[in-house]
Amino acid sequence: MDHETVKQMRGAKDLLQDGVDAAVTSIQKAQRGVVHRTYMIVAHVSHLDLPVQAIESVQQTITDSIYASIRLGAHAAGAAATLALDCLESRATDEEPIGTGLEQET
Repeated sequence: MDHETVKQMRGAKDLLQDGVDAAVTSIQKAQRGVVHRTYMIVAHVSHLDLPVQAIESVQQTITDSIYASIRLGAHAAGAAATLALDCLESRATDEEPIGTGLEQET
């Protein structure tokens, strides 16, 4: 595999990782907003402000932990992909024939 292909694969990996992170963050923010509005309505209608706030806080903490776990998994997968690409790049360097234009210019 040549260096240009590995470079393109690294770029694709980086774009995918950034996309997953942005999507997870966006979904998390949207879900937090919907859940918060729901709890606000329940608290207002039932006049149980304090218990509803406590339940919302616990629920939001659990949800935030789940989204953090998703991000952690995505970053772990990205790190594994980086390691694999490093191995491919190293192998490509080892297999590079002499006289391919990689010599230093003076």
